[in-house]
Amino acid sequence: NILGLDLPATLPASVVQPETYLAYYFASPVSVKITDPNGQVITKDLNQIPGAEYSDDNTSNGPRLVLIPNPIPGNYIIELTGTGTGDFHIGVQFFSDTQPDQDPTILEGNITPGQVLQFNATFNNNATPPTLNPLITAPPGGTPPTSPVRTPPERTHPVAGRGSSGSARPGPRRTAGDS
Repeated sequence: NILGLDLPATLPASVVQPETYLAYYFASPVSVKITDPNGQVITKDLNQIPGAEYSDDNTSNGPRLVLIPNPIPGNYIIELTGTGTGDFHIGVQFFSDTQPDQDPTILEGNITPGQVLQFNATFNNNATPPTLNPLITAPPGGTPPTSPVRTPPERTHPVAGRGSSGSARPGPRRTAGDS
């Protein structure tokens, strides 16, 4: 009995952890849609990508995280739809049990309500960081991304939740001001 709930009669075999993750981070007044190379989609309300997870804090500008375990190589289309006016931030990062953690590739810009921006994130399933490029450079009624794609020179905050094997488990980054 745990927390007043009976344990199941049989427990599942140990959970197999994915060997790799593709992580997308967003901090913006946007709704997010990601389409994988096979045309499968994940949004807040729809998930067609096996094992993928979408999480957010249910605020308009709050962080959003999409994790895709054992991702297939190819082009992932990221579509952002403005839910407010402000800056948007996209980060994409690859994690692997067999390779060192990579710093995220980050793109920043501005968005307005109803504005749709699309980006191509190319993932090659190797030590090369995923690329992140705008597909729409001057959308009608809005401002294109204002900052070039950048990769930070070093990661100053560890990734949350390292497994016993020392493998990376994606999670939100925290800064000194976070609680």
